[in-house]
Amino acid sequence: MSATHEAPAPRKKSRWPWVVAILVVVALALFLYMRLKDRSVPEPEPAAARVMELNPVEITTLAPQLLEQTVKVTGTLAPERRADITPQVSGKLQTVNVRPGESVLAGQVIAQIDIRDLRLALNQQVANLNATKAQLTLARTQLDNAQALFDRGTGSKANLDSAQANVNALSAQTDALQTQVDTAERAIQNASITAPFAGIIASRSAEPGQSVTSGSPLVTLVDLSVMEVQAIAPLSDSASLKEGQRATLTVEGIPQQTFEASVDRISPVAIENTRSIPVFLTLKNPDGVFRGGMFTTGSIVVDEAKDALAVPLSALREDKQGDFVLAVADGKLVRQAVEKGRQWSTGNLVQILSGLKAGDVVVTGRLPELEPGTAVTIVGK
Repeated sequence: MSATHEAPAPRKKSRWPWVVAILVVVALALFLYMRLKDRSVPEPEPAAARVMELNPVEITTLAPQLLEQTVKVTGTLAPERRADITPQVSGKLQTVNVRPGESVLAGQVIAQIDIRDLRLALNQQVANLNATKAQLTLARTQLDNAQALFDRGTGSKANLDSAQANVNALSAQTDALQTQVDTAERAIQNASITAPFAGIIASRSAEPGQSVTSGSPLVTLVDLSVMEVQAIAPLSDSASLKEGQRATLTVEGIPQQTFEASVDRISPVAIENTRSIPVFLTLKNPDGVFRGGMFTTGSIVVDEAKDALAVPLSALREDKQGDFVLAVADGKLVRQAVEKGRQWSTGNLVQILSGLKAGDVVVTGRLPELEPGTAVTIVGK
């Protein structure tokens, strides 16, 4: 019997060459894609080749100006002159000639008290004075006779002294009665109540026919030609406040206008339980537009620098070499070193002591991408 032989199994083909080929193709495609992408992105231009556009609000042309340091104040207006007019004599009001809001002149009669009782009192005092004067005349005649008799030796010293004493007593009584007459006459004069100064009647507290006593309220008179600003300022700024300093105020109810005032006096003591100090300013009111009680805000100028150069705080930059600004010169930005001074409250400006001159143009906008050497152009002029 012959032996049988099995057919050999078919040989499996290897997949590795295909996998490697695919990976090579993918890697080559990725490499080509990255090369093409890099070529499509333009190279960044150097700073000197770029031209940056600046708006007028982002630059400042330097010019000499007045720099001011100020202290903020708030307060209310009140008439500087005010008088509560009261009668100096008692009696019944015959007339009251003014009403609130009316203007009066200095010396104008505001009210009149009935003088009939005052006239009777004056007549009585005059009668008493005249009677005493007649007695004094008789006493002086008797004194002259007593003196003549005494000089001839026929009159006694006692009669002479008695006559002299009578004259002295009647003289003193006459002087006293004359004072009473003067007082009665002055009472009649005071019955006509007049304005002590020109102004406006603010209030009226009595009516005709009403009985009033000396010192009782009658009318209130105010002078609006000069107002007093009763303001408060931060206590921390009180050391810089001085009499005569200039102030600029705005008044509620009068929009788009400012008014000049001056510091008249400063309280030596702060308001209790606050960090504020009272300050009193004088504000002229020639047109009569201000009224008592109006609210006002403003600032007092405590220091100033005239014809100074300054830049906004945003224009200042700093590097390892120190403070500088970016100045525009010949269409490019230039690093310009500066010496800065104090900061002023007017617009948050910083005074420049050296490094810049009038007419220089500097960048004031906060643009961190700008650097020296950048070409610039100003648009929207």
